[in-house]
Amino acid sequence: MHIRKEVIGPQAKKLAAEDFYIKSSIVWVPHLIIRGFIPCCPLFKSNGQVYVTKWVWVNLPFICHGRSSHRYLDTIRYPCKQCKKRFRGTDLRSMALDPTGAVRGKFRFYVLKRCAVDEDLLLDIVKRPNQPTDQIYRHLRAVVAQKFINDVIELLIDIKLGNVV
Repeated sequence: MHIRKEVIGPQAKKLAAEDFYIKSSIVWVPHLIIRGFIPCCPLFKSNGQVYVTKWVWVNLPFICHGRSSHRYLDTIRYPCKQCKKRFRGTDLRSMALDPTGAVRGKFRFYVLKRCAVDEDLLLDIVKRPNQPTDQIYRHLRAVVAQKFINDVIELLIDIKLGNVV
Protein backbone atom coordinates (compact mmCIF):
# COMPACT_ATOMS: atom_id res chain seq x y z
CA MET A 1 0.00 0.00 0.00
CA HIS A 2 1.38 3.43 -1.02
CA ILE A 3 0.63 6.38 1.25
CA ARG A 4 0.75 9.82 -0.35
CA LYS A 5 2.45 12.59 1.58
CA GLU A 6 0.46 15.79 1.94
CA VAL A 7 2.22 19.12 1.71
CA ILE A 8 0.91 21.77 4.07
CA GLY A 9 1.63 25.46 3.49
CA PRO A 10 2.90 27.29 0.40
CA GLN A 11 4.26 25.06 -2.32
CA ALA A 12 7.25 25.99 -4.44
CA LYS A 13 6.30 26.82 -8.00
CA LYS A 14 8.74 26.54 -10.85
CA LEU A 15 9.20 29.87 -12.57
CA ALA A 16 9.25 30.14 -16.32
CA ALA A 17 10.07 33.01 -18.66
CA GLU A 18 6.37 33.27 -19.64
CA ASP A 19 5.53 34.26 -16.05
CA PHE A 20 7.26 37.61 -16.63
CA TYR A 21 6.01 38.27 -20.16
CA ILE A 22 3.04 40.59 -20.58
CA LYS A 23 1.47 40.57 -24.01
CA SER A 24 0.23 43.93 -25.25
CA SER A 25 -3.51 44.42 -25.55
CA ILE A 26 -6.03 46.21 -27.70
CA VAL A 27 -9.09 47.22 -25.69
CA TRP A 28 -12.31 47.70 -27.66
CA VAL A 29 -15.09 49.40 -25.68
CA PRO A 30 -17.17 51.07 -28.42
CA HIS A 31 -19.56 53.07 -26.21
CA LEU A 32 -16.54 54.80 -24.62
CA ILE A 33 -14.65 55.29 -27.89
CA ILE A 34 -17.59 56.70 -29.87
CA ARG A 35 -19.55 59.40 -28.05
CA GLY A 36 -23.26 58.61 -27.68
CA PHE A 37 -22.94 55.16 -29.28
CA ILE A 38 -25.14 52.30 -28.05
CA PRO A 39 -24.52 48.95 -29.77
CA CYS A 40 -27.42 47.01 -31.28
CA CYS A 41 -28.37 43.55 -30.11
CA PRO A 42 -27.51 41.20 -33.00
CA LEU A 43 -30.62 39.07 -32.31
CA PHE A 44 -33.26 41.81 -32.02
CA LYS A 45 -31.47 44.32 -34.27
CA SER A 46 -32.11 47.26 -31.98
CA ASN A 47 -30.28 49.07 -29.20
CA GLY A 48 -33.36 50.01 -27.16
CA GLN A 49 -32.88 47.28 -24.57
CA VAL A 50 -29.04 47.21 -24.47
CA TYR A 51 -27.58 48.50 -21.23
CA VAL A 52 -24.16 50.06 -21.67
CA THR A 53 -23.82 50.56 -17.91
CA LYS A 54 -24.07 46.85 -17.03
CA TRP A 55 -21.31 45.45 -19.21
CA VAL A 56 -18.77 42.82 -18.12
CA TRP A 57 -15.31 41.95 -19.47
CA VAL A 58 -15.07 38.86 -21.66
CA ASN A 59 -13.49 35.81 -20.04
CA LEU A 60 -11.18 34.98 -22.95
CA PRO A 61 -9.89 37.81 -25.14
CA PHE A 62 -9.14 36.96 -28.76
CA ILE A 63 -5.57 36.72 -30.00
CA CYS A 64 -5.09 39.41 -32.64
CA HIS A 65 -2.50 38.31 -35.17
CA GLY A 66 -0.40 41.10 -36.57
CA ARG A 67 2.40 41.52 -39.05
CA SER A 68 5.16 41.74 -36.46
CA SER A 69 3.52 40.62 -33.20
CA HIS A 70 0.39 39.20 -31.64
CA ARG A 71 -1.75 41.01 -29.09
CA TYR A 72 -4.86 40.35 -27.08
CA LEU A 73 -8.07 41.87 -28.41
CA ASP A 74 -10.01 42.49 -25.21
CA THR A 75 -13.59 43.72 -25.20
CA ILE A 76 -16.74 43.71 -23.11
CA ARG A 77 -20.08 41.91 -23.27
CA TYR A 78 -23.24 44.01 -23.37
CA PRO A 79 -26.49 42.68 -21.85
CA CYS A 80 -29.74 42.83 -23.80
CA LYS A 81 -32.84 42.90 -21.62
CA GLN A 82 -35.07 41.78 -24.47
CA CYS A 83 -33.30 38.51 -25.37
CA LYS A 84 -31.67 38.03 -21.94
CA LYS A 85 -28.28 37.35 -23.53
CA ARG A 86 -24.96 39.14 -23.76
CA PHE A 87 -23.00 39.92 -26.92
CA ARG A 88 -19.40 40.97 -27.48
CA GLY A 89 -18.43 44.49 -28.40
CA THR A 90 -16.60 42.90 -31.36
CA ASP A 91 -19.73 41.14 -32.68
CA LEU A 92 -19.74 41.89 -36.42
CA ARG A 93 -23.51 41.42 -36.68
CA SER A 94 -23.98 44.16 -34.10
CA MET A 95 -21.45 46.45 -35.82
CA ALA A 96 -23.20 45.99 -39.16
CA LEU A 97 -26.41 47.43 -37.64
CA ASP A 98 -24.73 50.79 -36.90
CA PRO A 99 -26.37 53.22 -39.37
CA THR A 100 -23.59 55.82 -39.11
CA GLY A 101 -20.73 53.42 -39.90
CA ALA A 102 -18.66 55.01 -37.12
CA VAL A 103 -17.90 51.66 -35.49
CA ARG A 104 -16.59 50.01 -38.65
CA GLY A 105 -14.55 53.14 -39.35
CA LYS A 106 -12.74 52.88 -36.01
CA PHE A 107 -12.58 49.09 -35.62
CA ARG A 108 -9.65 48.19 -37.88
CA PHE A 109 -9.53 44.42 -37.37
CA TYR A 110 -10.91 41.38 -39.16
CA VAL A 111 -12.60 39.14 -36.58
CA LEU A 112 -12.77 35.40 -37.12
CA LYS A 113 -14.53 32.84 -34.93
CA ARG A 114 -11.81 32.64 -32.24
CA CYS A 115 -9.17 35.16 -33.24
CA ALA A 116 -8.63 38.41 -35.13
CA VAL A 117 -6.22 39.79 -37.73
CA ASP A 118 -5.04 43.38 -37.72
CA GLU A 119 -5.40 45.64 -40.73
CA ASP A 120 -1.71 45.62 -41.75
CA LEU A 121 -1.48 41.82 -41.92
CA LEU A 122 -4.84 41.55 -43.66
CA LEU A 123 -3.79 44.05 -46.35
CA ASP A 124 -0.51 42.18 -46.90
CA ILE A 125 -2.46 38.99 -47.54
CA VAL A 126 -5.30 40.53 -49.58
CA LYS A 127 -2.86 42.39 -51.87
CA ARG A 128 -1.52 39.00 -53.04
CA PRO A 129 -4.61 36.94 -53.89
CA ASN A 130 -2.92 34.87 -56.60
CA GLN A 131 0.35 34.18 -54.81
CA PRO A 132 0.92 30.78 -53.24
CA THR A 133 0.91 30.61 -49.46
CA ASP A 134 4.65 29.92 -49.23
CA GLN A 135 5.45 33.14 -51.14
CA ILE A 136 3.16 35.16 -48.85
CA TYR A 137 4.87 33.54 -45.87
CA ARG A 138 8.35 34.43 -47.21
CA HIS A 139 7.21 38.01 -47.83
CA LEU A 140 5.79 38.39 -44.31
CA ARG A 141 8.95 36.88 -42.83
CA ALA A 142 11.03 39.45 -44.74
CA VAL A 143 8.74 42.27 -43.50
CA VAL A 144 9.21 41.15 -39.90
CA ALA A 145 12.99 40.89 -40.37
CA GLN A 146 13.09 44.39 -41.85
CA LYS A 147 11.07 45.77 -38.92
CA PHE A 148 13.53 44.15 -36.50
CA ILE A 149 16.48 45.70 -38.36
CA ASN A 150 14.77 49.12 -38.33
CA ASP A 151 14.12 48.81 -34.57
CA VAL A 152 17.80 47.95 -33.93
CA ILE A 153 18.98 50.88 -36.06
CA GLU A 154 16.61 53.22 -34.19
CA LEU A 155 17.93 51.92 -30.85
CA LEU A 156 21.57 52.39 -31.94
CA ILE A 157 20.83 55.96 -33.04
CA ASP A 158 19.16 56.67 -29.67
CA ILE A 159 22.19 55.24 -27.85
CA LYS A 160 24.56 57.37 -29.92
CA LEU A 161 22.48 60.50 -29.24
CA GLY A 162 22.37 59.71 -25.53
CA ASN A 163 18.60 59.18 -25.42
CA VAL A 164 18.99 55.75 -23.79
CA VAL A 165 20.25 55.48 -20.25
